[in-house]
Amino acid sequence: MGTGVISALFDAFPYYSNEAILHGCAAAFVAFNAVLFSLFLAMTITRYALYPEIWKIMLMHPVQSLYLSCIPMGFATLLNGGVLLSKHYGFGGTSFVWVLSAAWWLDAAASLLICLGMVHVMITRHRHALEQATAAWLLPVVAPIVTSTAGHVVASALSQHSPNHALVMSSVALVLVCLGLALVFMILPIYLHRLILHGLPGSGLIISSFLPIGPAGQAGYSLILVADLLPTLLRGSNSPFLNSDAAISALRILLLAGAFILWTIGTMWLLFACAAMIEIVARNRISFALPWWGLVFPNGVYALLTLKLGEALGGSAFFVRFGAGWAVVTMLLWVLLAIPTTRFTIEGTIFLAPCLGQAELSLPTRDDSASA
Repeated sequence: MGTGVISALFDAFPYYSNEAILHGCAAAFVAFNAVLFSLFLAMTITRYALYPEIWKIMLMHPVQSLYLSCIPMGFATLLNGGVLLSKHYGFGGTSFVWVLSAAWWLDAAASLLICLGMVHVMITRHRHALEQATAAWLLPVVAPIVTSTAGHVVASALSQHSPNHALVMSSVALVLVCLGLALVFMILPIYLHRLILHGLPGSGLIISSFLPIGPAGQAGYSLILVADLLPTLLRGSNSPFLNSDAAISALRILLLAGAFILWTIGTMWLLFACAAMIEIVARNRISFALPWWGLVFPNGVYALLTLKLGEALGGSAFFVRFGAGWAVVTMLLWVLLAIPTTRFTIEGTIFLAPCLGQAELSLPTRDDSASA
């Protein structure tokens, strides 16, 4: 996810005249993201195929299971990258756009299933305490929001070939973002309540303070995309109301207003998160761990929303400059995290499955291997 959003930031960056280099960097990150996603998906499938008992253990873990939603979200960034390759390099032609469309419907079904399914599991299987609540609770419900953005991106490419299919896809994507936002705004008050009553999470969980920026930034970005796309698609509809200039203008204003409100909410949580990070760092030393990658995607989509708002508001200098600056910060953050990640991966010390701490697994022993 973090690598995928970097490709989008390169593609949207406004302050470099050589677009070919920006597009090349974006394409390189798309390819790298595809390799990473394929590798980790294969590892995950192999893990559960070899040790199927781990699946239930993971699903019953109140934190580890929440990251299941990262699979459809990560795949959504691949779809965005696929559209980028099609747009700038003509990769795959029309057939590739239709493949992306079919893949998006699968991703939408997966994100919806994981979102509603994990909320059900959280309600019926997990045991919770208010002081243990973290922003990671948002992960399952953010999946439809991330998928909705990919839906609008793919629908934009598909609109040149089949406006009707693009309209259906974009409409479903709008439903997904509304569903995700509804759940987000139910969970965030619980999280704020926990912060007020019990204070900041420990140093190991403080990175999760940045997670609320993600749904606000991603949902706002999704609304702006649909604000740009739906007017074009609705003009070709058979509804005399929806294809009228008044209805299209009103819809666009509502969507842009919603995106701006979400940007302000994201900015608020960004300030909260930065203040929390400063507070914790002043007290304790924070060691690098894999959850640090949770910094990249929320900040990346927040930068994308800021840049898109600047574009929608006629090139507003504040939004364009601030968005570009935050995009650079996010790119540098990716580099700073990639360096220790590479080192610890080589050492084999970065991967940890907390859900397996107390599990008894039937692992093969040296004697078993010898007898075989």
